[in-house]
Amino acid sequence: QLSLTTATTIMASKAAAAAAAAGRYGKLWGRGHETFSPAARRILSVKGKGATTYLQGLVTCDLLAEPPRPREEYDVEAVAAKVTAAAAAAASENKENDGSEGNGGDSSDAMEPVVPVNFTSKMRSACFLDHRGRIVTDALLWKRPVGAGDDDDIIEPPIDANKEVEYLIDVPGDAADTLLSHLKKYKLRRSRVKISDRSGDVSVHAVYGTLNAEGTPPGYVAAIDPRHPSLGMRVLSTGGDTSDEKGNNDAHEK
Repeated sequence: QLSLTTATTIMASKAAAAAAAAGRYGKLWGRGHETFSPAARRILSVKGKGATTYLQGLVTCDLLAEPPRPREEYDVEAVAAKVTAAAAAAASENKENDGSEGNGGDSSDAMEPVVPVNFTSKMRSACFLDHRGRIVTDALLWKRPVGAGDDDDIIEPPIDANKEVEYLIDVPGDAADTLLSHLKKYKLRRSRVKISDRSGDVSVHAVYGTLNAEGTPPGYVAAIDPRHPSLGMRVLSTGGDTSDEKGNNDAHEK
C-alpha cells in the first residue's frame, strides 16, 4: 500500500500533468457543449471590398496582423520535468516499501502528453469603440474570404486590406442592435461594404474540454477561443452559404 507521502506526490504530479496537458494555459473546463440563442449571441456581417479598412477604424485590434495569443500560465517544460521526477520518486518509494517492482501503472499514469493549442487567424477577439474611445461592446470576429469554402477560410498575414472578405461578428445579444446602428453610422455612402444581421441563418455554439478544432464538417467553421482555451471551441453553423461550395457542387454535377 502506498504511503501518504507517496500518494500525495502522485496526486500532485497528476494534477500538474493535467495542467500541462492543456498546453500552456492551465486546466480546461469540464467537457460539454452549448448552443446560444439569438437573445444570448447574435451574428452581424460586414462584407465586401474594403471591409478590413472600414472595421479597422472601429476596433481595438490590428486586423492586418496575426492575432496575439493568450497569456501563458505554465512553463510546460518545467511542469513536465517536475511530473517525471515526482513519478520516478513515487515509484522508487513504492518499490522500497513493498520490495516489489512497484505499481508501474500509477507512476505512468502521472504522465500525460502535452497537447499543443493551435490558434488561427480566422477568429480574434476585439472591442468596438465609439468616437470618444469608449467601449461599445466586445465581440469575436470571424474572417473569411468571399467565395471560399469553410475548410479554406484561413487568411494568413500579410493580409491585403482591399481583398473582398466577410467578417462575421459574434456579439452579445443585448448589444447587437446598438452595434448594428454604430456600424451603419460610420459606413460611407459610396462604400462597397455591406452590413447585415445574419442571426437568422448563422448560429453560435461552444464545445468545452477540447483543444481540437480541426476537421469540421461542411457548413461549419470552428476555432479555439482566442481569449483563453478554457472558454472552449467556438463553432459557427453557416449552412454552407459560400459561392465556392456552389461552384464545387456544379463541378460534381458535371
